[in-house]
Amino acid sequence: MGTVLEITLVGRDEGEARAALAELFALAERLDALLTVYDPESELSRLNRAAGQGRRAVD
Repeated sequence: MGTVLEITLVGRDEGEARAALAELFALAERLDALLTVYDPESELSRLNRAAGQGRRAVD
């Protein structure tokens, strides 16, 4: 989405921290795929192209 993502994890268990980090990066990738304006096929780009053409359902 044209930004920097910085995550700081603090915890007692390295395995849990790594698993949480993997989940966070997966979520960030999903949000980027949905909301980026740099990809003409992202959900946001498609929604923007449909502006003024009536109602449109979004997930």
